[in-house]
Amino acid sequence: MAINFSPLILYGKCASEKKDYDLALSLLSSTHPEHLSLREKINKAIDKRNAAHKLSQTFKQIATISIVMLFCIMSVSFFWIQNERNKAVAEKERAIKVEAIALEEKSRSAIAENRALVEKERAVLAENIAITEKENAVKAESLVQIEKERAERLNYFTHIALAETKFQQAEIKQGLQLLKETQSEYRGWEYGRLLHLANLDQLSIGGHSAGVESLAFSPDGQWATSAAAVSSEVKLWELKTGKVIRTINFHGAAVSCVDFSPDSDRILTGSWEKKS
Repeated sequence: MAINFSPLILYGKCASEKKDYDLALSLLSSTHPEHLSLREKINKAIDKRNAAHKLSQTFKQIATISIVMLFCIMSVSFFWIQNERNKAVAEKERAIKVEAIALEEKSRSAIAENRALVEKERAVLAENIAITEKENAVKAESLVQIEKERAERLNYFTHIALAETKFQQAEIKQGLQLLKETQSEYRGWEYGRLLHLANLDQLSIGGHSAGVESLAFSPDGQWATSAAAVSSEVKLWELKTGKVIRTINFHGAAVSCVDFSPDSDRILTGSWEKKS
């Protein structure tokens, strides 16, 4: 059965003129040659309508945003004006209070002037007391320092004793930790001795022509020095290797005692010739 498309074209045009583009497209065939031209016009009209609608929506959004911004600006302005007004009121009240305080201070100045003489006398007395307190403070500080050094030294020897106990119990690691915790300024021969015992199984002191009269270990545990009973020679030993590093022959008589300086950089010796 053949379809007559002519009435459909007329209905489509009528619907298009009334801007009912969806109805117009539904009436026209997408395959009939006579309908294609009209469909193209309708599609363009639809695109134009959609673009206009989109533009209208954009304008509406801009208008809405503008109204919101205007409202925000007005709100901020209102609160700012209100705040400035409150500040002005507060400043006025503060000025009144300052003026009242100034009057009160003026009345007090007369009383203060009378008190000044009394305060001056008190100042002299306070200065004398301050001098006494300062002297007492110096004495107290000295006592605190003495007590501090005494406590530090006691703590040092306590650590030395505990470290020696740990070494006797074969707890070498704990003993070394105790030695490490000691303060360097108090380390003496006993520190070097324990450190030496912890790091070496045995060290033989030899090379002297007679028995060893004096032996000392450096505070840092790296060196030892020895002197023979009837010799003027002093030997410096490296504990790590057990070897003699240097032989010193400074005295003209037998050396009776040797020791290290606290920083382990110098050797102190004493002899029967009364020369060190």
